[in-house]
Amino acid sequence: MKYPIAKTTKYNLVPKMLAMRIENAKAVIPRRKRLWEIEARYLCPLIGLCLSRAELRRLSKEQCYQVDATDSDYQLHTAFVALARRPGQGAKALNKYLEKKYRLALRRYSAAQNDAALQELWQQDCADGREGQAWWHLVTHPLSSSSMLEKLYGELHMLGHEAVALIRHERGKSGSLQERLSLLEEVLISEREQQRQERLRFESSLESLRQQLLAQSELEWENQELTQENERLRLQRQEALRGVLVQKKQKQIAALQEENRQLRDGHEVLEEELSMYRRLAHEAAQREERHITEKEALQAQHAELASELAAVEQRLHVHIGLEEGCNQCEQQGTSACPGVSLCGKTVLYVGGLHKMVPHYRRVVEGAGGNFIHHDGGVESARGLLPKMLATADAVLCPVDCVSHDACVCVKKVCKKLNKPCVLMRSSGLSSLARGLDEIVQ
Repeated sequence: MKYPIAKTTKYNLVPKMLAMRIENAKAVIPRRKRLWEIEARYLCPLIGLCLSRAELRRLSKEQCYQVDATDSDYQLHTAFVALARRPGQGAKALNKYLEKKYRLALRRYSAAQNDAALQELWQQDCADGREGQAWWHLVTHPLSSSSMLEKLYGELHMLGHEAVALIRHERGKSGSLQERLSLLEEVLISEREQQRQERLRFESSLESLRQQLLAQSELEWENQELTQENERLRLQRQEALRGVLVQKKQKQIAALQEENRQLRDGHEVLEEELSMYRRLAHEAAQREERHITEKEALQAQHAELASELAAVEQRLHVHIGLEEGCNQCEQQGTSACPGVSLCGKTVLYVGGLHKMVPHYRRVVEGAGGNFIHHDGGVESARGLLPKMLATADAVLCPVDCVSHDACVCVKKVCKKLNKPCVLMRSSGLSSLARGLDEIVQ
């Protein structure tokens, strides 16, 4: 049986032509690199930036990776780097996980056709605290040149050294303050023990004085009886006719009066001793209050430095990619996002050290804000300060490095315009980091 041959017309040629064009386009467009196709030395920073410790711990529990979940963080990091070097089930699963995690930025990076465009996207993501996303798309991009990757790899390497040095410095300062606090606590314990011993001695002396006062009361009662007896003898003396009897009674009266006078003198001495011990107890209580006040001040200073250290570490985590940037705007994860935390706010820094101004600017702009500065009237005109306060969204002012007039002006204008104003403890970068966190909150 013969089958009819289909006639070739312009209508059935169109699908064939489209299919040929699609096949040709696929042959021209280069394919993105897989995880095991990336150069081996770039895998260590890739795993470190793209996967946090918590993510590594969670992924290690999945059967497809065949990693011991009880290993340390470093061992897990090393195991996943080794897993990514060779093609297999684990590497494919990890590649799929990272593709899904950074899928939102794929269109932006796919549109880049040269190193200049790729470096521009890298700088934008780094400024927003998304180094992990940027590094993933660069090392997997088919058009990334080896020279550009080598350059950016060097920048990541040096950034890690700087981050570790900053964390060690801040932890050293915190440890020194903790040692001072421990020393003061030991001194306070010693003072309290000394106070307790003095209190015990005082109570013992007070009890002794009470016994003496009781004895004095008994003597006074006896003195009253003797006084009555003296009065009776005086009456007898008046009635006595003989001079010998009168003289004898007078001698008895004189002796009793002398004894009474001695008892009164002893009572006054005891009263003075009691007053002295009361004064010593009051002075000891005042010393204890001063020590408690000093301890509370040091504890408050320690808490403030700990808060500044936490703010610096938070900023550092955002900078090296351990946390995913801004989560306060609807444009999160896009190139239109204005920045991390501050989201484009204008921050005015009043006062501070002149040589630290570039560092202040770098911290504020690295947090996604716009930085303006006024030195508080040293070189800049004081008349410009109210105008700059009116244009700023928030104001930072270190109380240790600013004039009194500028500080008063900042408080007055910010209160009038209802703008956030943070008076920082010092002009250091750690205080600045904590001040930025207060503005964001």
